[in-house]
Amino acid sequence: MNKNKLNKMFSILKEYRLYSKYYIKLSYFFLFSICVLLYSRYIISHHITPAPITTILLSLLVLIIIPLGALYYIIRMSVDIYKIGKNKLDKSRKNNLIWLSDIIYILFFIIANTMQHIVKYV
Repeated sequence: MNKNKLNKMFSILKEYRLYSKYYIKLSYFFLFSICVLLYSRYIISHHITPAPITTILLSLLVLIIIPLGALYYIIRMSVDIYKIGKNKLDKSRKNNLIWLSDIIYILFFIIANTMQHIVKYV
Protein backbone atom coordinates (compact mmCIF):
# COMPACT_ATOMS: atom_id res chain seq x y z
CA MET A 1 0.00 0.00 0.00
CA ASN A 2 0.99 3.53 -0.62
CA LYS A 3 1.95 5.53 2.50
CA ASN A 4 -0.57 8.27 1.62
CA LYS A 5 -3.41 5.76 1.37
CA LEU A 6 -2.45 4.24 4.70
CA ASN A 7 -2.38 7.68 6.35
CA LYS A 8 -5.77 8.53 4.84
CA MET A 9 -7.23 5.25 6.11
CA PHE A 10 -6.04 5.94 9.67
CA SER A 11 -7.32 9.53 9.54
CA ILE A 12 -10.75 8.24 8.45
CA LEU A 13 -10.78 5.77 11.36
CA LYS A 14 -9.73 8.55 13.75
CA GLU A 15 -12.55 10.79 12.55
CA TYR A 16 -14.99 7.89 12.84
CA ARG A 17 -13.90 7.42 16.43
CA LEU A 18 -14.27 11.13 17.21
CA TYR A 19 -17.56 11.94 15.45
CA SER A 20 -19.67 8.83 14.92
CA LYS A 21 -22.32 8.15 17.54
CA TYR A 22 -22.24 4.47 16.60
CA TYR A 23 -18.68 4.10 17.92
CA ILE A 24 -19.97 4.55 21.45
CA LYS A 25 -23.20 2.61 20.89
CA LEU A 26 -21.28 -0.34 19.48
CA SER A 27 -19.08 -0.49 22.58
CA TYR A 28 -22.17 -0.60 24.81
CA PHE A 29 -23.63 -3.32 22.60
CA PHE A 30 -20.38 -5.33 22.94
CA LEU A 31 -20.56 -5.00 26.72
CA PHE A 32 -24.22 -6.05 26.78
CA SER A 33 -23.55 -9.01 24.47
CA ILE A 34 -20.63 -10.24 26.55
CA CYS A 35 -22.68 -10.07 29.74
CA VAL A 36 -25.59 -11.97 28.18
CA LEU A 37 -23.33 -14.62 26.66
CA LEU A 38 -21.37 -15.11 29.88
CA TYR A 39 -24.62 -15.40 31.83
CA SER A 40 -26.01 -17.97 29.40
CA ARG A 41 -22.71 -19.87 29.54
CA TYR A 42 -22.89 -19.87 33.35
CA ILE A 43 -26.46 -21.21 33.29
CA ILE A 44 -25.56 -23.99 30.87
CA SER A 45 -22.33 -25.03 32.57
CA HIS A 46 -23.90 -25.19 36.04
CA HIS A 47 -27.11 -26.92 34.86
CA ILE A 48 -29.32 -24.19 36.29
CA THR A 49 -32.97 -24.19 35.21
CA PRO A 50 -34.17 -20.57 35.20
CA ALA A 51 -37.81 -19.50 35.04
CA PRO A 52 -39.50 -20.18 31.67
CA ILE A 53 -39.81 -16.48 30.82
CA THR A 54 -36.10 -15.94 31.54
CA THR A 55 -35.25 -18.94 29.37
CA ILE A 56 -37.33 -17.61 26.47
CA LEU A 57 -35.86 -14.09 26.76
CA LEU A 58 -32.32 -15.43 27.02
CA SER A 59 -32.86 -17.64 23.97
CA LEU A 60 -34.26 -14.71 21.97
CA LEU A 61 -31.34 -12.53 22.98
CA VAL A 62 -28.66 -15.07 22.12
CA LEU A 63 -30.17 -16.47 18.94
CA ILE A 64 -31.90 -13.46 17.36
CA ILE A 65 -31.27 -10.06 18.93
CA ILE A 66 -27.48 -10.21 19.39
CA PRO A 67 -26.76 -11.39 15.80
CA LEU A 68 -29.21 -8.85 14.33
CA GLY A 69 -27.77 -6.10 16.52
CA ALA A 70 -24.25 -6.96 15.43
CA LEU A 71 -25.32 -6.87 11.78
CA TYR A 72 -27.05 -3.51 12.31
CA TYR A 73 -23.97 -1.95 13.90
CA ILE A 74 -21.68 -3.36 11.20
CA ILE A 75 -23.87 -1.75 8.53
CA ARG A 76 -24.12 1.58 10.40
CA MET A 77 -20.38 1.61 11.02
CA SER A 78 -19.71 0.99 7.32
CA VAL A 79 -22.10 3.79 6.30
CA ASP A 80 -20.47 6.26 8.70
CA ILE A 81 -16.97 5.34 7.54
CA TYR A 82 -18.11 5.84 3.94
CA LYS A 83 -19.61 9.22 4.84
CA ILE A 84 -16.39 10.29 6.53
CA GLY A 85 -14.41 9.26 3.47
CA LYS A 86 -16.67 11.45 1.31
CA ASN A 87 -16.73 14.30 3.90
CA LYS A 88 -20.51 14.05 4.33
CA LEU A 89 -20.69 13.15 8.04
CA ASP A 90 -21.97 15.80 10.43
CA LYS A 91 -18.95 16.81 12.51
CA SER A 92 -20.73 19.31 14.73
CA ARG A 93 -21.07 16.81 17.61
CA LYS A 94 -17.91 15.39 19.08
CA ASN A 95 -18.02 12.20 21.19
CA ASN A 96 -17.39 13.02 24.83
CA LEU A 97 -17.15 9.49 26.24
CA ILE A 98 -14.47 8.15 23.92
CA TRP A 99 -12.33 7.07 26.86
CA LEU A 100 -15.13 4.84 28.21
CA SER A 101 -15.69 3.25 24.82
CA ASP A 102 -11.96 2.69 24.39
CA ILE A 103 -11.81 0.93 27.75
CA ILE A 104 -14.75 -1.28 26.75
CA TYR A 105 -13.11 -2.15 23.42
CA ILE A 106 -9.78 -2.95 25.10
CA LEU A 107 -11.53 -5.13 27.68
CA PHE A 108 -13.53 -6.79 24.91
CA PHE A 109 -10.40 -7.78 23.02
CA ILE A 110 -8.67 -8.94 26.20
CA ILE A 111 -11.71 -11.01 27.17
CA ALA A 112 -12.14 -12.36 23.65
CA ASN A 113 -8.53 -13.54 23.59
CA THR A 114 -8.62 -15.11 27.03
CA MET A 115 -12.22 -16.34 27.00
CA GLN A 116 -11.41 -19.87 25.91
CA HIS A 117 -8.86 -20.23 28.72
CA ILE A 118 -11.30 -18.93 31.33
CA VAL A 119 -14.18 -21.12 30.16
CA LYS A 120 -12.08 -24.27 30.52
CA TYR A 121 -11.83 -23.72 34.26
CA VAL A 122 -15.38 -22.52 34.98
